[in-house]
Amino acid sequence: MVQSTKDEGNTLFKAGHADQAIVRYTAAASIATQRPPWEANKLMREELSTAISNRSAAYFDLRDYTSALADAETVIAIRRNWSKGHFRKAKALLGLGRFRESAEAVRLGLDFEPTSSELINFHADIQRVEQKMQAKRLEARQIKPEPPAAST
Repeated sequence: MVQSTKDEGNTLFKAGHADQAIVRYTAAASIATQRPPWEANKLMREELSTAISNRSAAYFDLRDYTSALADAETVIAIRRNWSKGHFRKAKALLGLGRFRESAEAVRLGLDFEPTSSELINFHADIQRVEQKMQAKRLEARQIKPEPPAAST
């Protein structure tokens, strides 16, 4: 039930309906937490963290970076060693303009999965965005010379 509900969310998300996907991911997370206590706790954590991670991506797509960050932090709390949670956190932080924290989230994710191409590539993206922002700040600080006075 969790998988099929999450898959419905994935289909909606891929079709560009992030708001509707969030509803399905939330339902999948709710179903995952209702597993009977005799079932493996690890399975519940995996299902729950995947649904919340996907919901974080949908919030990011809607530019709701605060909600995306909250979900990413939840994923990390549930499954700290899963690099996807750190990736989601890094993206949300970048969306919020918090470059250094975003890079730190990537580095932490790489501690758990050093060969993650997703994290390695995103770290390079963060650095490029930060360099562009620094260049814009420097450009804005430059004092433009005043035009010469007209002679009469």
